[in-house]
Amino acid sequence: MPANVPQLDVQFLRDQFPVFQHPDYGAWAYMENAGGSHVPRQVADALSRALTLTKVQPYYPYGPSRDMGEAMDRATAFTAEMLNVPEGARVVFGPSTTLNMYMIAEGLRPSLKPGDEIIVTNQEHEANGGAWRRLADEVEGVRLKEWRVDGKTGRLSLDDLRALLTDKTRLLAFTHCSNVVGEMNDARAATALAHEAGGRVVIDGVAYAPHRVPDFAAIGADAYCYSAYKTFAVHQGVMAVRDDWLEGLENQGHFFNGAYPGMKLVPAGPQHGEIAAMNGLQAFYGDLYTHHFGAAPQGKANEWAGAVHDMIHAHEVVIAAPLLAFLREEPRIRLIGPQEIAFGNRAPTISFTVKGVSAGDVTNHLAAAKIGAGTGHFYAWRLMEALGIKPEDGVVRVSLVAYNTEDEVARAIAAIKAAL
Repeated sequence: MPANVPQLDVQFLRDQFPVFQHPDYGAWAYMENAGGSHVPRQVADALSRALTLTKVQPYYPYGPSRDMGEAMDRATAFTAEMLNVPEGARVVFGPSTTLNMYMIAEGLRPSLKPGDEIIVTNQEHEANGGAWRRLADEVEGVRLKEWRVDGKTGRLSLDDLRALLTDKTRLLAFTHCSNVVGEMNDARAATALAHEAGGRVVIDGVAYAPHRVPDFAAIGADAYCYSAYKTFAVHQGVMAVRDDWLEGLENQGHFFNGAYPGMKLVPAGPQHGEIAAMNGLQAFYGDLYTHHFGAAPQGKANEWAGAVHDMIHAHEVVIAAPLLAFLREEPRIRLIGPQEIAFGNRAPTISFTVKGVSAGDVTNHLAAAKIGAGTGHFYAWRLMEALGIKPEDGVVRVSLVAYNTEDEVARAIAAIKAAL
């Protein structure tokens, strides 16, 4: 646990979210946050301003257009600083992580040659699996290798990765944190191994970013993608990409935009209001920092927003521990992924199956207790097969985040007991 991390004031944090002030919707415990989190008022206000006051084409010299362009620039700069994107790399916004991954893959397609090898895992959400598998299928002579999980635990081993890497490795694609297994993979170590072999690295950070701030420079990947709508913001994808790789990818946009690196992977153009709404995320994190640390944030956003997320993740560790303890001690339950939670080892994204009880029945009991949880394969079809679980049946997923409480977790445990 990092030193000098204050305890999260959960009520103050919840007060920032309009949903919790509503007499009906506020009574629910939201535990399907891995599918998308609520937005705080700061983000809603920033989006509302963009859509109601400056909903014009940006970057022209007249007032509203100039204001929209400046808001987009501020949001891009904040996001890059929060992710610690260094000089020689950039942040690019796209409609979703799935489409962003697809655009990177299509940009890489023309430069692939017979003998090249692409390594993917079977722990992935299909967003960072399907695009690369399709590419290997369609480009003659390209070989796909699979970095496979342990069939019992769902975990990935770096030793297994070492055995797959060769001097023909062109690309390694893996998830920073599985949206089912919940384990936070050692992204820095895996990236270093792939780079030693001469390959590039693309990381899916969708299930990691709601809990810890990714440090793009420290990880060292060539591209890192996540979804803003799972980090208290709006529905769009965020990419951090190294320029030296981006320049070599084929332009996926209009031909006259090929000279602009930030536009090569976004054929439809940027989502103006959604990008501007990221300023609301900066305000939300800033208000949390000021309330808990007693002063307005100063210095790099990666540091102060990272401190906020350290505080959030410490809270998540506390509230997830009793649920994990109950699940691992119940003989009829198969708990997927790490059996315990400690700071930095796993996300509070908790998946399980129950012998003799369908996943749907469990979530129905949770819903009856006003707890929103999910069931299914969660786009990790191949992972389900590797774990010996029918994808059509799937798992129960209880995914916690900053605004969940200990009382809500106790209600969830009681509802699961009722389902048993």
